[in-house]
Amino acid sequence: MKGGGKSYSNYTREIGGDYGSVPASDNCDLINFATELQNLQPAMSEYALGDILKVVLLPNDNVGTEGDHGFCGYITAMETTKLITCLKKGKEFKAAIQKISPTLCEVRVRPLK
Repeated sequence: MKGGGKSYSNYTREIGGDYGSVPASDNCDLINFATELQNLQPAMSEYALGDILKVVLLPNDNVGTEGDHGFCGYITAMETTKLITCLKKGKEFKAAIQKISPTLCEVRVRPLK
């Protein structure tokens, strides 16, 4: 009877998409996601569907949105960590309002081009 061997494999290949020579984790131009803003501020009542907000890096690595009428709310989506890295590199992003009501604001975050 043959026994089980003690062989193993050590895989080190990163799982993810192929985006050419730039690793996916470093390509800020690929950021594109929808999310609901958190902790909506009173200024949100001045905005409408289709308005464009600026994505800003705040103290303590928080990410927020602001526009002509003031600060709107915070972005807390899963993609926020990557967004913070890109903002620290000097990349700029916009958040287009896709849905808006007195209690909800959904935005689509993309690079500012």
